Amino acid sequence: LAQRELIAATGAGDRGLDARSDISGFNWSDVPVILPEIGFMTNPDEDRLLATPAYQDKIVRGLTRAILAFLGVGWTS
Repeated sequence: LAQRELIAATGAGDRGLDARSDISGFNWSDVPVILPEIGFMTNPDEDRLLATPAYQDKIVRGLTRAILAFLGVGWTS
């Protein structure tokens, strides 16, 4: 859900999902947890994009839509 909304909001490529069992905070959590990796600062193009307020807004909108969808709450902009 979060991945789909982030891709839709940002136009970023789909790198897939990586299920992990080595993050203890996730393993012990009693609530749903995600770790969105939005981009790579080691990639100069992505680093420049991540630094722009316009792209940051797209990221926030994508994550917000995902959270609201998870909660069953409609989106209003």
